Amino acid sequence: MKTSNRKFIKLYSIMAFIFLGVLGNSQTQAADTHTLVGTNNCAIDTPALKNKVKYATYGATINLKGEFCINQAIEIKNKSALTIRGQGMGNTTLNLKPNHLDGFILSGVITDLLLEKFTIRGSATTGEANNGTKRQVGIKNNLYGATVTRGRFRNLEFDKLITGMDLNGSETSSIIDCEITHNYFHDIKGTVFLMIDNVPKWGTGYGIHSAEMKNLTISDNRFERTGRHAIYQSYNKEQSSGHVLIKNNVFIGHGSESDGSSAFGPTVQGNKYAAAVVIARSNNVTAAFNKFIDSRTVALSVEKSNIWAPSNVHLIANRFFAGKYPAPGDIWLENAANVIFWMNTNQSGNEPHCIDGPYGTRYRCNSSSPINDITDNGKFWAGTQAITEMDGYYYVMQNNMLHRVKPNYGQDPSTWSYTYSTTNWSGFQAMEVADNGALYIMQNNLLHKVTPGSHGTIWPYIYSIQNWSGFQAMKAVDNGTLFIMQNNYLHKVTPGSHGTYWPYIYSTTNWFNFSGLEAVNDDELYIMQNGLLHMVTPGPHGTYWNYDIR
Repeated sequence: MKTSNRKFIKLYSIMAFIFLGVLGNSQTQAADTHTLVGTNNCAIDTPALKNKVKYATYGATINLKGEFCINQAIEIKNKSALTIRGQGMGNTTLNLKPNHLDGFILSGVITDLLLEKFTIRGSATTGEANNGTKRQVGIKNNLYGATVTRGRFRNLEFDKLITGMDLNGSETSSIIDCEITHNYFHDIKGTVFLMIDNVPKWGTGYGIHSAEMKNLTISDNRFERTGRHAIYQSYNKEQSSGHVLIKNNVFIGHGSESDGSSAFGPTVQGNKYAAAVVIARSNNVTAAFNKFIDSRTVALSVEKSNIWAPSNVHLIANRFFAGKYPAPGDIWLENAANVIFWMNTNQSGNEPHCIDGPYGTRYRCNSSSPINDITDNGKFWAGTQAITEMDGYYYVMQNNMLHRVKPNYGQDPSTWSYTYSTTNWSGFQAMEVADNGALYIMQNNLLHKVTPGSHGTIWPYIYSIQNWSGFQAMKAVDNGTLFIMQNNYLHKVTPGSHGTYWPYIYSTTNWFNFSGLEAVNDDELYIMQNGLLHMVTPGPHGTYWNYDIR
């Protein structure tokens, strides 16, 4: 090889090495990380946070510590891959100064936004006093020109606001592929009407207000004492693409104040119910596996308008427990024919009550001819006995056969793909799932732990030899613990080995005239007895466990 060629090759190799090195550094360079420590002084905290957000580069993380005072909205505008992270609910707090409106405003084009692990606290006291300049919103979308794609809002606390999150799409803005998960909304203050210039306008008091979404998931949130609506899914037009999923949320004491009294009457604006969850004039919405406990109004409504009616709405395995309201219904429907029902239950495991309009006719939801109940005779899922969910699959007990079903939200459940076990669960009594990869089935008073297996096989299981004769109810919580009511006595069971007595403790309280059990977590149970709702905290073995009557 000629010397000139060798020099050229060597020079080319050096240049290529330098170029690739520069390229590699540009791809792997760490994104900016900033830390702000709050002083609870608005003159310091607000401009500091505004500037950090305004000048944040692609992929930046802003860590927040301590307590912040906010007297101007923090605008997040035209950002990509921005993370704003606190140290946990209550550990990092953004206090909205009285008479200040909003915490965060989303503007421009935003992609891959993550807000997590902090509290936004307002100063709202009672709903009716909270109007005009006192409208405090935690996180708000700029309705006139914001596009938010892949927004993630999780592990946030929203306290004493008139709206926790206000995310609305429109002709000039879009909310696409967003998730609102594992948040805590409480003491959200509602009004019957918002007075503007002494003229009654719309109402206020929303945990989450959403509209025109293209794929939105609202899951695993807790709502307590939300004054008007915990979730108001305002509209998805008929031509809208995407799907809205409202799943695994817990709603406690909707429509009540912190002292237990009702926030206001159960009807607003022409006797329409201030339901905890409203699906209004929307297309492609599923509400599944939600728990409504101690609601002071109708818990869930599907509502129409003069412009368009809701369609393709699915209500699946929602639980309505111990509602308190003057009207005899758990669900209010204005378009029953466009709603698919699948195993929604009340505290006794029976069909909930529906009403066909404000103070309208009461009927058993799953027995009404206008409703498309897919467990009716001749329907694909006729004979459904129980439904639960684990790791993205539904587990359906149908005619004593256990099925694993892959949901395809927005589509008819009769078209969803499934596998099944060949075990016959004759004598089936109850099925629960805990967050340990197993199903728990009570069959003929024996408790089984089932591990899902392959299609068309006997799925592996173990069982306890304890006889639960007198079985009344069973609930599971995330850590794998089971609570069982037997002969009016409450037991806490820890699953053990096959063919043994599984360890348990029990309370000595006699829950005579028992009519329902619900478990929210390991130390928060709800029991209906003699028409009264009790919140129970499990204690030591062989003692009276503490409870409060709500």
